[in-house]
Amino acid sequence: MDPVNVMSELHSYINNDCMVVISVPNFGSFQAALFKSKWFHLDLPRHIYHFNKNSLNDLLERCGFKILRSSTITIDQNIFGFIQSTLNILPLIPTNHLYNQIKSGLHIKSLFMLLLYVPLIVPLSIVAIMELVVSSIFNKGACLTITASKK
Repeated sequence: MDPVNVMSELHSYINNDCMVVISVPNFGSFQAALFKSKWFHLDLPRHIYHFNKNSLNDLLERCGFKILRSSTITIDQNIFGFIQSTLNILPLIPTNHLYNQIKSGLHIKSLFMLLLYVPLIVPLSIVAIMELVVSSIFNKGACLTITASKK
């Protein structure tokens, strides 16, 4: 699907009193630049278009929306994305393995695997929180959320 068509169609469905909230991975984030193809939020092949703040603002404005506010900080997504992306660059750990273990449900095997990650997750959490603070200062967090209305 073409993003212009999707946003134009969305614009035609909502009335003038509505607001839309769109949240996407921020391709202009520090995490995207640091982890490149191993960045957790790329989420290929589900995410087929990637946006930074300027490109999403341009798309929305071109489709008749007015930007009301934007943010690049979603605490859980920023912290988990940093941890999983770091694990993705480590040798011998399959891509998104921690995420897949969490998603698979709680059973003996997944609980055992999660326990093996604890020695890595604890120090990575501290670094992830520091990255969150720096990202928030520079507006370069991993997730971009924009609230908009019709012009």
